[in-house]
Amino acid sequence: MKTRTQFLNKEITFREYYSQFVNEQFIKRVVSTIGHNQLIKAKDSDHLNDIPLRLWDAIGAPADTREKMKLCGDFLSLAGCVCIAKEAARQYLDKIELNKGNND
Repeated sequence: MKTRTQFLNKEITFREYYSQFVNEQFIKRVVSTIGHNQLIKAKDSDHLNDIPLRLWDAIGAPADTREKMKLCGDFLSLAGCVCIAKEAARQYLDKIELNKGNND
């Protein structure tokens, strides 16, 4: 597991740290809550900040996240839930982009 300390020391990226808490079921929950169209139309593709925070806040986190974060030297917070949800959204968007490239 990648630790919070590694993340804070910039030994690993945001995506490397938060991706370890994402699973397929959670990606589906993010897409269901935010919506496919809103995700693909986001203009702020790096941070997805043009999607209202209230939507990110409503998603929560995968069931086992609290325990996983504790093992990483972290704790679950609403901000952490948003970071995990945004990483899940990026993974979804990455898959769409990859599939689009395979269809060209």
